[in-house]
Amino acid sequence: MEDCLFYDSRNGKQTHVKDEKENPLLIPKSLEFTQKEIEKLGFRTIHHFHLPPREEQTTSIDGLSLAEPTARYLNKAINGKIWHHQYDAIKTLKDGDNVCVSTSTGSGKSLVFYAAGLELLSLQEEAKIIAIYPLKALGSQQEEKWCGAIEMSGIDRKVGRIVGGVQSAERIKILKTCSVVIFTPDVIHAFLLGKLGDVKLKQAIKNFLSQVKIIIIDEAHTYSGVFGSNSAYLYRRLNHAISALCGKIPQYLAASATIEDPEKHLMNVVGLNFTIVDNDTSPKKASDILLIEPQESSQMLTKLTDLVGHFAKETDYKGITFVDSRKMVEQVAGIVNRVQTKSDGEIEDDEDLVLQFERAINEFQVYPYRAGYEREDSELIQKKLREGNLNGIISTSALELGIDIATLDLGILLGIPYSSTSFYQRVGRVGRIGCQKDGLIIIINDNSVRSTTIFKDPKKLFDIPMAESALYLENPNLQYIHALCFAEANGEYDAIAASTDRLETIIHFPDSFLKVCEDVRNHNTTREYDDIKDHGGSYPQLSYPLRDLEPQFRVEHKVFSSHVENKGSLSYILVAFIITSGNL
Repeated sequence: MEDCLFYDSRNGKQTHVKDEKENPLLIPKSLEFTQKEIEKLGFRTIHHFHLPPREEQTTSIDGLSLAEPTARYLNKAINGKIWHHQYDAIKTLKDGDNVCVSTSTGSGKSLVFYAAGLELLSLQEEAKIIAIYPLKALGSQQEEKWCGAIEMSGIDRKVGRIVGGVQSAERIKILKTCSVVIFTPDVIHAFLLGKLGDVKLKQAIKNFLSQVKIIIIDEAHTYSGVFGSNSAYLYRRLNHAISALCGKIPQYLAASATIEDPEKHLMNVVGLNFTIVDNDTSPKKASDILLIEPQESSQMLTKLTDLVGHFAKETDYKGITFVDSRKMVEQVAGIVNRVQTKSDGEIEDDEDLVLQFERAINEFQVYPYRAGYEREDSELIQKKLREGNLNGIISTSALELGIDIATLDLGILLGIPYSSTSFYQRVGRVGRIGCQKDGLIIIINDNSVRSTTIFKDPKKLFDIPMAESALYLENPNLQYIHALCFAEANGEYDAIAASTDRLETIIHFPDSFLKVCEDVRNHNTTREYDDIKDHGGSYPQLSYPLRDLEPQFRVEHKVFSSHVENKGSLSYILVAFIITSGNL
C-alpha cells in the first residue's frame, strides 16, 4: 500500500504509514467517518485488513478461430477482449477436454458457457445443450442471459427451461424445439430419466438425449453430502442414457468456486476427467475488511439490525448481509424496515401488518432473501437486485451462489463461514467492477467457536481451509435407490437397451453399485433393498428425491372433492413422527 493518511481507531489521531501491517487498527482516512459511526452503534473495531485491487489481464479472441456467430456475440458483449482464463477455458474445450472453470465470483464463468454453447450450435445445427443449475432461482436468471447471448450472436435458436409446474405437453415442446434446455438436477432425475419408460414421453426424451453434445454444470462445488452423492449417480445414469442412444458420452463444462482438489471432486461427481482452469485474470476493486464486535454481546440481534439499518438509511452503500438462519433473515429485514405508520395497538389484522411491511420495504429497499420463497417472489427480488433498486439485502447462504448482482459495495457477515470457499463466495459479492466505490466488508464476531478463534488471531482469517468434497458413493441405501431407478425391470436401463439379457455400460460406476444392479436383475436382493422398493413404488425417482435419502410423501389439502391444493412434501421420518406423536 502506498504511503497514505490513516485514522488510528484507538486514539482518534491521524498518522502517515507506508505499511498498514505496522498497526492493524489503523483505518484508511476515507473510512474514518464510517468507522466512527460504527462505534456509535455500540461496536468496537478489532482488526482491519486492506485487500488491494486486482488488474485485469485480457487477450483478443482472434486466436480461438471461433465461428462467426460466436465471435459476433463476444465482440458485442465484451468488444472482443476476454480475460486469459476465459480464453484458456474455451480453447481447452475446443480441444475436446472436459473443463471446469474454478475462479472467483464475478470472473465471467457464465460467459464461457455462452461462448461454448454458441460455438457448438453454430457448427452443429441439430445439437442440444443441457444446462444444469442447482437452484431454480439460478436457472431463471440464466434463461434470460442465454436468450440474450443467442440474440446477440444472430443465430436462430431457442432456449427453454423445464421446472416443476411445467405441464407434460409443454415439456415435450421444449425438448423438441429448444437447443438449450435449462434444468435443475432434480428435474433430470424425476423427469428426463424418470420418464424414459413413459409411453407418451419416452420418444421425445430419447430424441432429445441422443442429440445432447454438451452438459453444463454450474456451481459444481455445491455437489456435496447427500445431494452430491445422489447427483454422482444421477450424472452417471445420464451419461449411460446418452451414450447408449448415440454411442458417445457428451462433453462437460463446469464452473465452481475454489474448493479443495476440484479435479478429484469432478471425477467423483461426474465420473470423468476434467481439466481445471483456475488462473483468475478478472479485475477486482480494492476492499477493506473490518473485524468488529458488539460491546454488549447479549444484544447481537439488536446491534446487527442497527448496523444494517444505518447503512441502508443513512449512507449510499448498497449492501448484502449474510446470516446463517432463515428466521434471522426475516427478523432483521422486518426490524430494519419497521415504520411507525400506526401504533402497535392500531394494527387491525394480519393483512394490515403485511401491507405495512410491504410499504416499509418499498421505502427503505431492504429485502430478505432465502431459499424456499415462491417462484414469483424470488424472481421479483432478484430483478430488483440486478437493477440496483435496493439499499440492502439480507440473505442466508442462498446468495453465495451465482445470482448476478454487480452493484454491491458493502458486505456484512455475521460470523465466520465454515470454509474459505464460503467466505470468498460471500466477500466476492462486493466490490466488483462497476461499483461506485471500493468494497467494504464488515465481519461481526457472533461468539461462535470459529469467530472467537479468528478474532483472537485475525491473520487466521485467510487460513480457513477450503471446502472439501464429501461424497458417500458406497452408501448401501443410496446404491439401492439408484439401482431401483436404473436397473430394476422396466427401469431406465431397460427403456433404452438394445438387449436386456445382461447389464452393459461404458460408464465408470463404482464396482459395488454394479454388483447391486446385477443382484437386482437376478432377483437376488436383500430385505433392505426390498423395503426401499416397496416405498419407491412404480416411480422411485419421485419417491426418492436427490436431496434426501428417505421416501417423500406429497401433502395435499382437499378443499372440495374437485379441488386439491399441493402443499409440498414431507419425508418418511417426519410423517412417522407426526403419526406416532398423535399430531395427525
